[in-house]
Amino acid sequence: MERFTADGPLALLPFADCYAMVWSMRTARARELTAACDAAFLGALGECFGRRVGRFTEVGARVSFALTLRFRRAAVVAPRVVAIGNAAQTLHPVAGQGLNLGLRDAFELAAYLERAGRLAIERGEVAVP
Repeated sequence: MERFTADGPLALLPFADCYAMVWSMRTARARELTAACDAAFLGALGECFGRRVGRFTEVGARVSFALTLRFRRAAVVAPRVVAIGNAAQTLHPVAGQGLNLGLRDAFELAAYLERAGRLAIERGEVAVP
């Protein structure tokens, strides 16, 4: 179950007999909530997530990880190789954006190659931007 907030996505992921949670937010807020008492954390979570799954009553250990955008600075140089999706950049897994961008990249590559024409591709005359 997922909710999109002003700070970023908040997702509850089924894990054994409970849920794991991924909650994206600014660094200062993450530090604050990671260090907060359980009652304060649960209050903030309930306020942000709402009552879609009921009331949150327990929380386990909290850990925060800084998210960073990673992408290739230079194209892969090899014949007939194109990096798309998460091979070209690494994104936060919540919200499926890696898949969405990978599908978009594949669509754009196919459209580009279609415009280039089969003979130009077979002769190696096409350079993918």
